Amino acid sequence: MKDLVPYSWLQKRAEMYSSVSESGFSDLKRIDFHFNDPEAGWVDMTVCFDGVVVAEISLSGVWGRDPVADLLIWTENCIHSPEVPHYLYHDGERDDFVFHFESFIFPPVEPKLENGHFCEAGLFSLFLGNNNGKLVYAVCDIQDFRTNLYNAIHAFAERQKINVNAVRDWAWYIYDQKVLNRYKENEKCDDEKDEELARKMMLRHLKSSKIEKYIQKNMKQ
Repeated sequence: MKDLVPYSWLQKRAEMYSSVSESGFSDLKRIDFHFNDPEAGWVDMTVCFDGVVVAEISLSGVWGRDPVADLLIWTENCIHSPEVPHYLYHDGERDDFVFHFESFIFPPVEPKLENGHFCEAGLFSLFLGNNNGKLVYAVCDIQDFRTNLYNAIHAFAERQKINVNAVRDWAWYIYDQKVLNRYKENEKCDDEKDEELARKMMLRHLKSSKIEKYIQKNMKQ
């Protein structure tokens, strides 16, 4: 995180909490994500609040990690330990970002009407370190946030199943060495088999049974 300006990040977070506390948690926004098809080791990502684009960023896969799959792990951690804030830092080759999510439990505005029932909401923010420390954030429904993010990743994965360029433009940047290790004892590697294996590894990491169970469980309620 050496490329981020700590003061800017802390200052923006303080301003965010102050603004959210003054709002009374009443303005819940729908948060949507969209991942474009990969291109040369990059995936462009769009974040929308109530249908309005608030951030357009490029995720890099050249460091041997899949940032889209990292978002799944981040979401799993949010589900497993909802009582603490969760952060995900992405090194975007000098364009660095910090994803943040936490849940709040707070008394209702009209406790007499709610009979003491406590309400819950989520807070999502995205810090864009390359844009003078811009921070976009919104209070949201926790279940909707997790479902919308997973659905966006699922849609991305489904497109890559039939995207003939997915291996060369994405999977190869991330899983190349892992694939070659499978054939390190074989001097004559098979490019077709390598590509098939890289695609399978990519798609396997873009699926989460934990999140799917969470969504199914909450749909029944």
